[in-house]
Amino acid sequence: MPFDPVCGRKVKKSNLSYEYQGRIYYFCSEECRNKFIEKPSRYILENWNENWC
Repeated sequence: MPFDPVCGRKVKKSNLSYEYQGRIYYFCSEECRNKFIEKPSRYILENWNENWC
């Protein structure tokens, strides 16, 4: 099951999606989708630091 890259919630594949650099991301809400579209580099997994949690 995919997760919302903005808030971390597990989500079902739906129309609330966005393709970025060849990968499709899914979102729990329009708000999270819009935040991602505004600045994707802030949310993509490659930029996460394992020590943040």
